Amino acid sequence: MKNIIFILLFFPLYCTSQIATVEDGNFKLHKPLGKNIRVEYPLITTNNTKTDSIINKSIKTVLYIYDSTLIDKPVSRILDSMINDGYTDITNDINYNKNGILSLSINFEYYGAYISNQSYYLNFDLITGAIISLKDIFTSEYLEILKKTIVIDRMLQREKYKEELNKDLKKRRLTQEEYDWVIKEIDNCPDIVEQLNFIITKDYVEIEAPCDFPHAIQAYAPLFELKYNWQKIKEGLNDTYKKKLLK
Repeated sequence: MKNIIFILLFFPLYCTSQIATVEDGNFKLHKPLGKNIRVEYPLITTNNTKTDSIINKSIKTVLYIYDSTLIDKPVSRILDSMINDGYTDITNDINYNKNGILSLSINFEYYGAYISNQSYYLNFDLITGAIISLKDIFTSEYLEILKKTIVIDRMLQREKYKEELNKDLKKRRLTQEEYDWVIKEIDNCPDIVEQLNFIITKDYVEIEAPCDFPHAIQAYAPLFELKYNWQKIKEGLNDTYKKKLLK
């Protein structure tokens, strides 16, 4: 009888924590007149207040990109400051939200001397609220293999992109000065990216390992496609995530 009672008490908590509710925070912001401002800052609920608190605090740390001195202030205060300084879009994308995993992107667009776009990627365990790392998902042996694969894939895509730039130069879609500058930045892009950000989707893990370009030529930065299908790399998954991601 005690076992039955335990299961009945635990089962609702387990079910509700398998997915999260993601809502745009209804903040009262001071938007400048005449400007098209879009703010979709996410607030997460899981029916577990402790987990909610951990996740939402982790999301808030993304705002360190703007001003770390404001991090103890309310989110609405930080968003107001960002808007007043030129941020026009603060949005989010839900990449995965099932089986106890939430993967989301926080996106920022800024209008200054140049248009600047930044995205940050966060992956959460919906039971504990902890941030999921690649070390959690993959075995240590396979993670080393994956890192080497990423280096090779980036190098191949980088060389292919340089060939495309050369074609654009011949078609006068960019100047010789622009071409030389872009090629120099590509060649200076590190082969190994120490901090690998990633997105979890139902079919694959997508690694974000861009080259940092100056704002003036940001539009010419190469876009790497580093997507690895779960079924093809399933042997490298830790048992816990093999069960969750191959369902």
